[in-house]
Amino acid sequence: MDLKIIKVSAITGLTTGCTIFLGTMLASINNSNYIFDWRDIAFIGSVGSVIGAHYSVTGNYLFRCLRYY
Repeated sequence: MDLKIIKVSAITGLTTGCTIFLGTMLASINNSNYIFDWRDIAFIGSVGSVIGAHYSVTGNYLFRCLRYY
């Protein structure tokens, strides 16, 4: 059993779920009367899956240039 496949899928799934949760929470703070469509949630989830997959496969942060040493 290859544990790398489990690690990649777990990190990608957790990142997608957290991004959807935080994205909808932050968007509803700005406009509390806004009703989310499935396309909004799908877009936020796809951004989270790209970030999670990039990190879990390469091990590099997506925004490495923003880190201060």
